[in-house]
Amino acid sequence: MVAEQFRFAGDCESYVDPDNADLIRVIDRRRGMPVSLSIVYVAAARRVGWTAEILNVPGHVLVLVGDAATPVIIDPFRDGVLVDAQGLAAWSHPPRAGRHRQSSMSPPCRTGPLSSGCCSTRRPAPRQDKADALSLFMPG
Repeated sequence: MVAEQFRFAGDCESYVDPDNADLIRVIDRRRGMPVSLSIVYVAAARRVGWTAEILNVPGHVLVLVGDAATPVIIDPFRDGVLVDAQGLAAWSHPPRAGRHRQSSMSPPCRTGPLSSGCCSTRRPAPRQDKADALSLFMPG
């Protein structure tokens, strides 16, 4: 819902821009880094009564939505794509010998099971939709 209806997505083009960590600017621009987008997703999920937690994995941040019996893991940086067990394992394994882990200031781009792309193909929402995005956090 957050990615599709409100067009929040990861910002690979200017990943280190301070606006990607400022929640007000993230809400305004609909772009951010994994941790800021995860905060938006968790806040939106909790706003509608769902259980949601931030899930820190090496080099990235994901969101766990749902109860212990039926959890769903999503990647807010990649348009809210579902992360399955194989994808989670790919994030969780340490890098192979001779390879280094990405810097925390690099976009979390990978190939293989998580290669749905680093940058969103979604265009930012028009600025007049800002009130709609803010409605995610307002009492009903």
